[in-house]
Amino acid sequence: MAAFSLKLVGNVFVQIEEPEHPIDFKVGPEALIAALAQKEFQTIGEFYADIRARLELISKRQEIFKKHAHQVEQLAGAFPVRNLADAIRAIDMIVQQGEGTTASPLQGSGSELAHFYRFEEIVKGASLVADPLAAHGYSYSGRPIPFDPKGVIPIATNCRIGDLPDDSRAQRLAQEFNGLYAATLSRLESAYQGHDSQPLLALMFDMKIAAQKLTSTPIPGSNPPRYAAPTFEWPV
Repeated sequence: MAAFSLKLVGNVFVQIEEPEHPIDFKVGPEALIAALAQKEFQTIGEFYADIRARLELISKRQEIFKKHAHQVEQLAGAFPVRNLADAIRAIDMIVQQGEGTTASPLQGSGSELAHFYRFEEIVKGASLVADPLAAHGYSYSGRPIPFDPKGVIPIATNCRIGDLPDDSRAQRLAQEFNGLYAATLSRLESAYQGHDSQPLLALMFDMKIAAQKLTSTPIPGSNPPRYAAPTFEWPV
């Protein structure tokens, strides 16, 4: 965890969602252009492409989709994986949600921007919009997306429970968040086993609220002043 910054978005979130072949859209004249670090590691797209290739190879040799039980359906667009075609569809959906397609910044056939291009909007300082004059039909020339460093909450970077004073509000809220985090992981494991997954969405919402309370709580005695942040530690 670290405080929000353009460098964080450009060097972490953009890199995580970077496609194998990102589309180089033209930047509009009013956009605030920030330099991005060159890619120095494999992308998630390459990772999933490898999974897909291995599934296709193994499927030629043996049947690997024999058990269809314990799968969650009708939850946030989830569908069961019963064969190779279902698995490839799921992999493609994951990649397109994060990276877009090789010809469009949109999520597959939807109208929402893929995560990579949404993060790029922040870094470029302008929204990505259709542009018939641009080479790929889009450019970062829409509404400005200004960044004001003064509006960033100065949370503690990579905060840990041990960094927070004992019995302080910050420590109690961090422990509360970790309890919800552990419950979410346990519920995910339960969902993988085919059990009721509805409480999972409620837990995720509760985690969001807990994180908001945590990051608005100053750490007593911190110098310079810092605010608490989720530590993502398993409760002891």
